[in-house]
Amino acid sequence: MRTYTANITEMPYQTNVRYKIIAYDNSNNSAVKDNNENFYTYTVIPEFSSAAIILLFFVATLIAAVYATISATRMLPLPAQNKNSSALHARILGNPKFCF
Repeated sequence: MRTYTANITEMPYQTNVRYKIIAYDNSNNSAVKDNNENFYTYTVIPEFSSAAIILLFFVATLIAAVYATISATRMLPLPAQNKNSSALHARILGNPKFCF
């Protein structure tokens, strides 16, 4: 059994392509494959080059890293506060009238 290939010319994005296969032997006999007269079909989808895929992956990784950094920064604990901290600071500074 031999395998043959053919190229279908490039079509614009979202084009619906219908095709059938006709093959001839050395005696000029033909065989048709046309999906029971419904033709074979496909819709053209965009192709991304490997450079575009790598760029998209890099941008997505960068966004995820920035988001993770911002989220981690927001989760840092605040400095401890207690009721006597302002009074303590006022006494240390030597101004007792600001003590609460």
